[in-house]
Amino acid sequence: MKLQNSTNDGPIKTFISRSKLIIWFSKFHCGVMKFSGGRLMNSLMGLDMLLLETIGRKSGKRRVTPLLYVNDDENGYLCVASFGGNSQHPEWFKNVRTSKCSVLKIKTGSVPVSVKVLEGDERLSAWAKVTRYYPPYKKYQERTSRPIPIVKFSPCVKTQRD
Repeated sequence: MKLQNSTNDGPIKTFISRSKLIIWFSKFHCGVMKFSGGRLMNSLMGLDMLLLETIGRKSGKRRVTPLLYVNDDENGYLCVASFGGNSQHPEWFKNVRTSKCSVLKIKTGSVPVSVKVLEGDERLSAWAKVTRYYPPYKKYQERTSRPIPIVKFSPCVKTQRD
């Protein structure tokens, strides 16, 4: 699919076409994962995929987004808010920044998670890890002037009341 036509529309047309393609494929991918109960498309070209459930910050509606993830440690998952290198943050990132807890659907399981946007040395370390796993993130960063955020999702810890 050609992302830029032969007219002089430049980066604006490229952004719109790339973002529409990402959104369309995300909806398709999400539908397949949900329909199959996580048994299909939990891996895409050998890369681990999950479904992120959030609440829309404006609409208040449940939103589900497929994301590539990297295991960070025993209990953490790293996701990159790249939006293919577009100049704007993806909507899922805007939604998780305003939520206290989200849900990840990984394969056939479901995990309530807390959200942390990584910064400083923690982000640099995570950036090295995610770009080793998926090198195109480096090209995405070159396409945009915004620092691409990395989000760490950690399982919510249940506490007992005495």
